[in-house]
Amino acid sequence: MGRPPTPKKPINLFLVLLAGIFIICLGICGSCIPWHGLSLKEEPFHAPASTGNWPAMQKLLDGGLSVDAEDGNGETALWLAVTHNKLDFAQKLLDHGANIHHVNHRNQEIGEMISRVSTNPKTLKWVEDKLGKPLP
Repeated sequence: MGRPPTPKKPINLFLVLLAGIFIICLGICGSCIPWHGLSLKEEPFHAPASTGNWPAMQKLLDGGLSVDAEDGNGETALWLAVTHNKLDFAQKLLDHGANIHHVNHRNQEIGEMISRVSTNPKTLKWVEDKLGKPLP
């Protein structure tokens, strides 16, 4: 007769639980590094900022996008570039007038956020130098 097929419900349940954890995580911190590129509402600047694609970002800026355009969390391309360690890209945004002191919807500056979510010493030092003060 053979062995009966394995039911797929445990896998489906796992995916539902994983999706629930992802949504809860976004609700709590709003900027979970591993999930950042999977924002619930993708803005035009998300992909270029997350990957460091300056030509694509330049095209958006040339098309009228503000260098400090916000996503649903109040975060900007600069925030995304820094959280993804795209520091050359972030510097170009600053050169185009991006505000390093921009505050998101949780009333956090980039220094507060990055000191909480990043362990990359180069990124932490870069943000500290740009802010001109130690990170919290």
